[in-house]
Amino acid sequence: MSPLKQQVTAEIEWFLSQLPDLTPQTYRKAEYDLAKKVSATIDKQLEFNILEIESRIKNEVSNAQLNHSQNNQSQNNEFWSDVGPDVFLTPYPEFYLILKHLNMKSISKVSDLGAGYGRLGVVLGLFYPGVEFTGYEIVRERCAQGQMIFEKLGFTQHQLIEVNLETGKSTDLKPSDLVFIYDFGTARAIRHSLDLLRTIAQEQPLTVVARGRRSRDLIERETPWLSQVVKPTHFPFFSIYRSSDQAATFVEPSA
Repeated sequence: MSPLKQQVTAEIEWFLSQLPDLTPQTYRKAEYDLAKKVSATIDKQLEFNILEIESRIKNEVSNAQLNHSQNNQSQNNEFWSDVGPDVFLTPYPEFYLILKHLNMKSISKVSDLGAGYGRLGVVLGLFYPGVEFTGYEIVRERCAQGQMIFEKLGFTQHQLIEVNLETGKSTDLKPSDLVFIYDFGTARAIRHSLDLLRTIAQEQPLTVVARGRRSRDLIERETPWLSQVVKPTHFPFFSIYRSSDQAATFVEPSA
């Protein structure tokens, strides 16, 4: 393992060492705040230019000049440019906490809808190197920066793809065993993404990790193929949904 990988891995393991009894059920605001501090340290180690990029995105959005592959951008798209990156970027330790309580033996492909800079891909590459990662993000600059970090770390199976999930097609999403969907955009974008995921679930078992009130609410109220086929597992910060009983399951923490 390279020195850089060792540094990042050590930060995440240090977080867990400070909270030896931590589980998804006990992960709350105090733990989240500590995870954000650890993530800021990791971003520096990886030499992310997040603050600079987000400042530029904010200016471009305010001038209605944000460039991306979609020519007719809806003004309702949310780029999270009006808040700091520590608000919309999920902490690295949180991703690891979720993954270590899933049956990862049955998972070979993971996707993240609204992937930001690809933090989930970093965690997967460090702790689950055989898993393929695809992140979907509407902002080109974030994709480019995250992809550069993947290349620096040697994560050849990882990819960030620029796509507008509010208007995307089913062919825009690669088949995955596990999908993370957070409150990445408008209700319309999340609703459409869930429709796209249903196409995947018709071909294979699918596990979905949903974080945020909007995503979980839409799944509970409007997505019975996820919320009513198999009983979901709920935690304070996220929920785990499965399209069938063959999808990857939550692993209860050992006593």
